Amino acid sequence: MNQNKSKQQSLDFPLENDTDPRSGNFESSPNVKALPEGWKWVKLGEVLKVRSGNGLTSKNMLESGFPVYGGNGISGYYSDFMFENPVLILGRVGAKCGVVHFTKPKSWVTDNALIVDSNPNLIDRKYLFWLLYRMDLNQYSVSTAQPVISGTKIYPLEAPLPPLSIQAQIVEKLEALLSELDKGKAQLLTAQAQLKTYRQAVLKYAFEGKLTGDTEGWQWVKLGDIADVGTGVTPLRTNKSFWENGTIPWITSGALNDDNVTKSKEFITQTALKETSLKIYPKHTLLIALYGEGKTRGKCSELLFESTTNQAIAGIKLKNEFSESRKFLKLFLLKKYQDLRILASGGVQPNLNLSLIKNTELPFPPLSTQQKIVTEIESRLSVCDKLEETLKVSLAQCETLRQSLLKRAFEGRLV
Repeated sequence: MNQNKSKQQSLDFPLENDTDPRSGNFESSPNVKALPEGWKWVKLGEVLKVRSGNGLTSKNMLESGFPVYGGNGISGYYSDFMFENPVLILGRVGAKCGVVHFTKPKSWVTDNALIVDSNPNLIDRKYLFWLLYRMDLNQYSVSTAQPVISGTKIYPLEAPLPPLSIQAQIVEKLEALLSELDKGKAQLLTAQAQLKTYRQAVLKYAFEGKLTGDTEGWQWVKLGDIADVGTGVTPLRTNKSFWENGTIPWITSGALNDDNVTKSKEFITQTALKETSLKIYPKHTLLIALYGEGKTRGKCSELLFESTTNQAIAGIKLKNEFSESRKFLKLFLLKKYQDLRILASGGVQPNLNLSLIKNTELPFPPLSTQQKIVTEIESRLSVCDKLEETLKVSLAQCETLRQSLLKRAFEGRLV
């Protein structure tokens, strides 16, 4: 066994000098807000001490073994462990700075986390966990490019401390209520996932002719057969004549995350339009993101004003004889989103290209059938949109209720 293994100790916690008047999320001090009888305000430094874990390099990590904890929970596995029993830890650096966890038994804690030792004669460990969770300690990290939290930052913070027996009651009641809340949230998330599945099923059945029951006169066409497909460019940024006092909209793939593009953040000049291969796409042009970070690549959006684009966007303008098929095509491209992403190829960041877009095949029924399909899809998706909004509101209410329960717990109003 590793010689660095820790044993729980009964620690002496001297009062730190109060050099920081801030008081966590409790917006309180002994002179500002009264606590229930028997409660008192304490500095965190009176009830806990923090110390760094032991660093491990990535080459030491294994695919299995004892769990290794950093600032964001389990970050890997190792052949040895530091702690026989679960310990309380805080994320020490980065985005997860201040995030609180309990480790599993037989675990290792790296120097990306702080081990929290507490005096069991003063504070229940589960009460301390919820107390630190409520305090959102990330706000007290050192203000640098890489946020870092330390004992000197958090020791002076004030927190409400009831008697040990009351702490146990608060933990029991709080965890019971939060467990019920989490069950409700899980049901909402399940409903959200089911709604997404239903949306995809609606689109799939629609383009198989199953929503209208009419498959006569359908044919397969390539997108390039019914539309002109092009792209844009990025005018040289160092050429001021291309950008200064520009009045012509110019959009990038980031604008395609919504169903419609309604505004432009950047504008180019007439000079840029004349001296580059840029062209102005008309209103109602369909746009597809050829590449982009996250979920952007493959997204389809409709342009609601005349605009130019950069090279990361394919502009799809239906030929005159097919102009009334715009809604049908847009819904098809919505359905095709995941397939287009799979088609992307090349390098660290997979990309689509104009050739792939032009050669994308789609089922193409007569216009009257297209219009029926669009009506059926829009009717069903409209219901989905309303349900989705209801679920979003309910999920937001779950978080509001969680914060309300935590607030009440540490004001002595839960038990």
